[in-house]
Parts: sequence; structure tokens; C-alpha cells
Amino acid sequence: MYRASKWRRPVPGVVFMFVMVLLFLFPLWTLARLSGSAGDWFSGFSKLWREEGFFASLVSSLHLALVSVLITAVVGTMVAIAFRMFPIPGRRFLLRAMELIVAFPSFLVAFSLIYLYGSRGAVTVGIQHLFHLQQPPFDFLYSQTGIVLAEVTYYLPFMIRPLLASIELLDASLFEAASSLGAGRIRQFRRVLLPLSLPGITAGAILCFLFILNEFGILLILGSQRTPTVPVSIYNLAMINLDLPGASQEALFMLLCVLVIYFVYRLLYSRAERRFSERLQRLSLDSKPLISTGGSARVFGSATTLVVTIAFFLPVAVVLLSSFAQNWVGTVLPTSFTLHWFMSLQWDDWGSIVTTLVISTIVSVFSVVVGLLGAWLVANRRGFERGLYDTVLTLPQTVPSVVIGLSLLLAYDSGGLNFSNSPIIVIFAQTTLVLPTSYRTIVTALTRLPQSYTEAAQALGASPIRSFVRVTLPLLVPALKSAFGLAFALSAGELGATMMVYPPGFATAPIQIVQYVQRGYYAQGAALSVVMLGVLTIVLTLTAGGFRIPLLRRTSRRDEGIETPRSTAYHYQMATRKEV
Repeated sequence: MYRASKWRRPVPGVVFMFVMVLLFLFPLWTLARLSGSAGDWFSGFSKLWREEGFFASLVSSLHLALVSVLITAVVGTMVAIAFRMFPIPGRRFLLRAMELIVAFPSFLVAFSLIYLYGSRGAVTVGIQHLFHLQQPPFDFLYSQTGIVLAEVTYYLPFMIRPLLASIELLDASLFEAASSLGAGRIRQFRRVLLPLSLPGITAGAILCFLFILNEFGILLILGSQRTPTVPVSIYNLAMINLDLPGASQEALFMLLCVLVIYFVYRLLYSRAERRFSERLQRLSLDSKPLISTGGSARVFGSATTLVVTIAFFLPVAVVLLSSFAQNWVGTVLPTSFTLHWFMSLQWDDWGSIVTTLVISTIVSVFSVVVGLLGAWLVANRRGFERGLYDTVLTLPQTVPSVVIGLSLLLAYDSGGLNFSNSPIIVIFAQTTLVLPTSYRTIVTALTRLPQSYTEAAQALGASPIRSFVRVTLPLLVPALKSAFGLAFALSAGELGATMMVYPPGFATAPIQIVQYVQRGYYAQGAALSVVMLGVLTIVLTLTAGGFRIPLLRRTSRRDEGIETPRSTAYHYQMATRKEV
């Protein structure tokens, strides 16, 4: 395991903290400062509680988050246990699909549901024709029910993956011992598997609650008017009503809420989180199921495969079909296929793709560099200093994206640092949000490197810097590639903070897609979505496969006589957790 060296120069820590102050800490301090003094905060929060609109949005946010988390936890627990107990056809492929779900932005899930469950959607029309109904059988899509369906569909993998890692930590001998004592399968599940899985269930549920509470894209598509939530209310106040003081008060209240949830999670589950993190990286794709024989095992395994396949691939298939469909309104399937919607994309649409590519590339490189520096500091520091670096790096992803966008807008909209009309502020916002994922990807790989490699290099006279550059860095190439791909996918699909800060002429592809959907041009929005997903697929394939970075080729076998172990190969195991 990689251990700290004796190199204690303060320069790396100073540079790192300067970057984090610029990206995250200074904007949040500006948000708090502009919200008022301590007395003004108290009076402002009291005023917020008395406002009917804010109270309604807060109740709506909590209600949606609790219902969605309850359903996600129940379904995710059942699926994760089924993955461990029964033979699952296509298990390896489905687990890889869970790792790549980050490449599919949440608002596209809501978009795909319009084609399925809208008043003239495929499922609605199919049921109407099947039972010869005069009116659509249901109309729930633009209500809380539709929002919950979209949130459960999107966040289900984020519940399954850490829970499955927790379950696979259990020794199979526990179940053999229970069976030898006369416990049947149901009793083993109730008295052994479920109690031992409770830490993973609780940790996954808390994380999903935090992410769903901060959700913005799904609400923007399905329920921004009928079902207001606090993130949507902040956006409306700041960008539509131009009430920055009111938006700041709500953003500060939301920030305090998510920070409390986050620190409770860290306090209760920090040790379990580290165990899950290590297990996620080496999660076996070929572990034998506990129940591998029998007709019922095959039935349950096939049913699990069907449910997971529908949940993961149906939204992608719907977006893909709708982009090529000549007409898919009021029919179960498209009537014919065409390339017209791709050909009708305007220069602004292709410009948004180019903008997304440029910004995502810059954000990815920056986040990998800063994430590598932060991971090195965490690995080379102890005690309070290490905890400080880790907290500062992981905290931004718990903060709602609209709060990040608003704080950056307030911090860099005036004075000597005025970036409000520059794409720099977009780069700042997206880097702040994707940096925790890059950091967690790199630090997990770094801390698992054998210490003997560094010791051998230093014993041969290499300085700590030379040892890191010539030995450690080449071994981290798979993790760096993975971090770059994840950062690129997250940046390309980011919506909330980007909508708050982007200047005229720098709209990204997600913003163009949402504008198409809001105007009712679903086919054009689907075509642009397919182009964006195609770009993400290419980037993720290059970063996950055997593609090598020319400047960071592994020279350990040739120069140092050290061979890269297979265990350092890093894919997208951290993607489904959206680490915080």
C-alpha cells in the first residue's frame, strides 16, 4: 500500500488550497457574506419559513426525496441481493452498464419518459388501444408520480452498486454455517444476509437522498412549475425574477441542510465507506451465486436481468429511436425512420457540441491535475491536515449545482475578477462539481499501490519527486485515464450550474437540448442528445480501453524493471457511486 514519504514541503498544500479557495471556498463565503450578518441570517431564515412559496417548495423537495429514496432503497436492495444469490444472465455486462450510467445525464431520463408515458406516448397509446379506451388511461407524467419514476430510474444504480459491494464482502461460509444449523433460504435471508447488509443499505439510501434532494434536471423537464422544489426555486429567483438576495437566502439554507446530512454520513459511515470504496475497485464480476441451481433460482435470476435491462437501457433506446423516427406521436412504435432531424440541426446546435467538447476537455484536464495533487496530499499527510484536504475535495459534490452556480455568479460578477461574460466561469463551475469524482478515482488507486515500488526507487537514490514521476505516475495511468473519462462525462452532461452562469453564445449541448424539449421540439432534442451521447461513448471507450497516453507510457518494465500489476487496471467502478 502506498505510504507517505518524508517530503514535507508546504508548497503543494498551499497551491492546492489556493485552487480550492478560488473554485469553492471563496464563492461559498461570498454567498454567506451577501446573505447578511449573523443576525440577518437568523431573521432571513425566519422570513423564509413564513413565506408560503418557500415552505411549499421545501415540503415538496423533502416529500419527493423521501418517496424516491424509499422506492430506490427497496428495489435496489432486492436487485443487489438477487445479484448475489441467483445466477444472473449477462451479469458482467450489466455491472459494466451500471459503471457507465454516469454518461447518461439525468434530464435525458425524464425526456425519454415523455415518449413512453406522455398523453400520446408509446405505453399510453398501447394500453389505450389494447383496452379500447376513449381517453388516455393515465396522466401522471408531469406530477410528483412522474418525477419519482424518473428519479428512481436514474438513481437506482447508485443504490445497487455500493450495496452489492457490501454484500460481496460477506463470507459464503456464513450461509453454509446457517444452512448446516437447519436454516432455510428464507431464514438465511432474514437472519443473516439482510442484517449484515444494513450498513450498505443505510449508506446507499443516505447518498441517494442527498443526490435526489439536489436534483435539478429532472425537475426542469417534468415538474418545474407544478412541483416546485428548492433548487428550482433558487433558479427561478436568481435567473427569472432577478432576486439575488432572496435566492442567496434560500441557497444558504439549502447549503446548511446538505452539509448537515453530509457530515452525519461521514460521521457514521466513514469506515464503512472506505471498505466499500476498496471493494468497488476490485468487485468480482465472476463471483459464484449463493443459489446456483434449481428452477426458482433461474427464474429469479432471469427476472432480475429483465428488470435491470429495462431500467438501464430503455431510456437510451427511447432517445435513440426518437432521434431517427419520422413520427412517434400517438403510436406504439415509430412509423418510419429518417435522418431528417440530424440534418435539421442548426449551426447553434453543432456549436453547442463544439463548446461542450472544448469546455469538457479543459475541465477534465484541470480536474485530473488538481485531483492528482489532492490525492498525493491525502496520501502524504496525516491527522487533521489529511482530513482537511479530503473534506475540501469531497464536499463540493454534496452541494446542489444551482447553489454552486449562484455562489460563483455572486463571487465573480464584479470587481477585479469579473468572469460573468466569460466561459471561464463555466469552467470553474463544472470543475468544482466533477473534481470530487476525479479525486476519489485517483486516490483509491494511489493508496492501493504497493509501497515497495517507491521504497525501491528511493533506495536507488531517486528523490521523492523523481520517484513519483518515474514510478508512481506511470502506475497511475489507468486511474488517470478513468478519471479523465468520468470528468468528461460529468462535465458534458452538467446542467444546473451551467444554466446559472453560462454567458451568451456559450450554451452547451445539455442547455440546447433542454431548450428544444421546453419548446416541444422533441425530435431535434433527441437528435442532439444522440450526437452528445455518441461523443461521450467515444471518450469513455478510449479512456476505458487499451488506448495509451503517449506522454505517460509505462516505462517501468523497460527502465525500472517493475511490471505494472494487473490489480492496478482501473475502469469505471467509482462511477455509480458519485463519491462524496
